[in-house]
Amino acid sequence: MFFTSNNHMTNTNINKCISSIMSPCILIAFFLALNFPGFSQNNTLVDSAEAEDGELLGGSAIQTSISGYSGTGYVGNIRNSGDGVTVTVSVPKTAFYQILIRYHSATRKIQNVNINDTGDSQVEFPGSSGWEFADAGKYMLNEGKNSIKLTHNWGWTEIDRFDVHATTLNNYDDLVSELVVENSTVAARSVYNYILSHYGERIISGQTDGATYYQVKELTGQSPLYKTWDFQQYTEGYPYLWRDGGHTFGANPNARNVENAIDWYNNSGRKGIVGFQWHWHSPAGGQVSTNTFYTSQTTFDVREAVKEGTPEYDLIIRDIDAIAVQLKKFRTANIPVLWRPLHEAGGGWFWWGAKGPEACLKLYDIIFDRMTNHHQLDNLIWVWSTPETDWYPGNDKVDIVGHDSYPGNYNYSTQKNIFDIYHELAGGKKIVAMTENGPIPYIDTSLDYDAPWALFASWYNLVFEQNSDDHLIEVYNNPRVITIEKDTFPRILSTANGSVCNSGTATLGAESNFGEVNWYAAPAGGEILHTGERFITPEISETTTYYIEASYNGSNSIMNRIAVTAKVYEPVGVSEIKGFTDVCQGDNKFRIYPNPLKSGNAVVTIYGIDLYSDVLISLFDLNGRKIYSGELTGPEFELDNGLTPGIYFIRITGYAINYSEKLVFL
Repeated sequence: MFFTSNNHMTNTNINKCISSIMSPCILIAFFLALNFPGFSQNNTLVDSAEAEDGELLGGSAIQTSISGYSGTGYVGNIRNSGDGVTVTVSVPKTAFYQILIRYHSATRKIQNVNINDTGDSQVEFPGSSGWEFADAGKYMLNEGKNSIKLTHNWGWTEIDRFDVHATTLNNYDDLVSELVVENSTVAARSVYNYILSHYGERIISGQTDGATYYQVKELTGQSPLYKTWDFQQYTEGYPYLWRDGGHTFGANPNARNVENAIDWYNNSGRKGIVGFQWHWHSPAGGQVSTNTFYTSQTTFDVREAVKEGTPEYDLIIRDIDAIAVQLKKFRTANIPVLWRPLHEAGGGWFWWGAKGPEACLKLYDIIFDRMTNHHQLDNLIWVWSTPETDWYPGNDKVDIVGHDSYPGNYNYSTQKNIFDIYHELAGGKKIVAMTENGPIPYIDTSLDYDAPWALFASWYNLVFEQNSDDHLIEVYNNPRVITIEKDTFPRILSTANGSVCNSGTATLGAESNFGEVNWYAAPAGGEILHTGERFITPEISETTTYYIEASYNGSNSIMNRIAVTAKVYEPVGVSEIKGFTDVCQGDNKFRIYPNPLKSGNAVVTIYGIDLYSDVLISLFDLNGRKIYSGELTGPEFELDNGLTPGIYFIRITGYAINYSEKLVFL
């Protein structure tokens, strides 16, 4: 979304600048940038209507100067608001039909299409040298006569004919059930599982951070479940840092979005879903007091930035690392984040999309690799928000595809034609969300008529400017809309596997945000073995997996169960370190980094622990002398800088954890 940020800006100014971005020319610019998936139509032609036989609107006129048209002519002179044509088509039964429009356009244009006065949908007409077909989308048509109205949005387009074909509904059988980052945290997998489980049945409510979030609650009595913030103040290129009476470049040390998001999540009873986008101010090439994330406000060239070894590359790595520091705070707090970098790239108005898809996709790959592999961030759900096929990073790097929807004030239509574009973009394998919106589409119509947006996320004050109060009250009190108050679907937040040496009982653990944790022997069906956060297994002599779900008020969970494993290890010998008894082969789930540890850097990070409740860490020397013992409350642990070089052993213990590793201190 276009956005203006100034930490000294008043609410009035913010409202003005946000509302001003919704001018028609900007919306048109977005759609002119699109390169939608091509349509294929093999279904039966049901009806056809010549444009010249329809009702002309505004200054439209029947023309014949371009050869190759069907019928007796075509409709042209669609130049101004109100120009267009309305035709009538007939279908044998109420069902979805695909509408193709035969047209001619010298360059890519956008026009509005309205079916039976249900609201405008914006349709792209690519540039053509002759007469071509544009796919207007799939629509529910009533048995008998139906009206199709095409009106001017942007540019001149000649319209020849409207064809109506039989079609089929979208297929949702191929949706992936796992996140793209392997071994993501249980909390991240649970949030994704939560969204997936509701997909097609319910819609998650969402709103950007700010006063409007709470004003929605005041009006409707309901709090949005999904809340989004922005990272724009956290990098050195931020051009609104206030210092010595003026703006300068620099990360804002007083930025509170991350802390506010963590507080909100915890205060929501850990029900809330956190989202972040990044209006990335250019690392260089801009001026203070300007929005340097805009292409027009910076000379920064993304093509140079994706070349390793260039100054521009070093700058983007600096910024990516700065954001990773903030995302690690969520990892430490065990909070998943719907992470949406490089949004609206295909529009070209942001510097990351200014030089075409190749450079942008390389930048996305750098961000993905840096955060996933270098920073080991495993609590992110990756969201992509632009619909062009040649800009898509691929299903192996995207978890959710999302549309930023601004069809115009009070237009509550389902935007199914756009939904279908995103569904096809990912081959039907990814959840489709409305990652930004002005108007909120009709909930029941969206769910019942094959545009089941997973969530919506209203943009700041546009929630009130582009939706009526009555509509908001209806939306938020619809039983198919999930809010914090109406969330009766608990999630598993963390698990703790267990292990035994040779044989015995293992203690397994799990935590939910509310409700009860139920343990099962199978991934589906079966009787409850135990209810509670800690489960002591029967005596086992081989590795055994159990499955958990969270329930509320005795209702079974709609989400997939999560596996928790009790591993049985064979003894491999007796420890030569005093104080250590039998040594098993160990659990390679855990990892201590860095190891070896160099003098002057006494901070180690311990990967693989999901639940930090009652976890102790101890450090021993080779004589078995305990040098340190304390509680481990997060992945990072600072050792005593007074250690002398040598070999030590770290032991981590807690319920479901008993792990030791040799640590070399240089």
